[in-house]
Amino acid sequence: MLSEERRNQILEIINHDKIIKIKDITKRFNVSIATVRRDLDILQEQLYIKRVYGGAIPVTPSGTEPLYFTREMENRAEKIAIGKAAAEMVVEGDTIYLDIGTTTQEVGRNLKKMNNITVITSSLTIMTELANSNVTVYSLGGKIRPHELSMSGSIAIHSLEQFCVQKAFIGAAGVTFDEGISDFNYEEAQVRLTAIKRAKQAILVVDSTKFGNNAFARTCSLDYFHTIVTDINVPKKYIDGINDRKINLVTVQPAGGIETS
Repeated sequence: MLSEERRNQILEIINHDKIIKIKDITKRFNVSIATVRRDLDILQEQLYIKRVYGGAIPVTPSGTEPLYFTREMENRAEKIAIGKAAAEMVVEGDTIYLDIGTTTQEVGRNLKKMNNITVITSSLTIMTELANSNVTVYSLGGKIRPHELSMSGSIAIHSLEQFCVQKAFIGAAGVTFDEGISDFNYEEAQVRLTAIKRAKQAILVVDSTKFGNNAFARTCSLDYFHTIVTDINVPKKYIDGINDRKINLVTVQPAGGIETS
């Protein structure tokens, strides 16, 4: 089989299944891992796909919200490291809010062995993560977004207004100095803003690819945040701007190293 023909078939699979793993390509086409990586690099250069941990996904049009399971595969190592560093900010006795999203889910995964903490969330995946732990979990309720595995809307906002929160761990689809943080969904942006206002400390947890992008619905300016946790690939202008705004910045290496400024 010619390499171009193989890449065309790989692209068809990705567009149909929405994701493909490197190990599956090697088995299907009987080629080496190095060959598969070259194929995926070429398809990414041609803007057909986006490389993710262990495979690839189709390119999502600008302004369109990617599926949850697709986002979960993106920048996986960075999100794991961010989640671990953010979870270390939680202490016994805390009541915290965990936002929806794949990065905040990693925060939740690192809280399962803790005692005497309370988590408030509208994320179905985080509730599942913490269901068999000693963590007390409160669900906000509201309208279920099945593809996002979350709840939003006026019911979620009203429920959140009944709680006092020490720390709110917040995700975002985009982060810029001009617009602050933003999201693909307006209702979820409003739930997020309510959580930020109810918390003594708002902590933004996002990987570096979110910086420089604006999504559909603006949530708030960066001045609302006490701390930002991201990975070491955050652009320098954002490091400088965050420091100028006197916001605590924690940067992590995918292997788990932490730097603060």
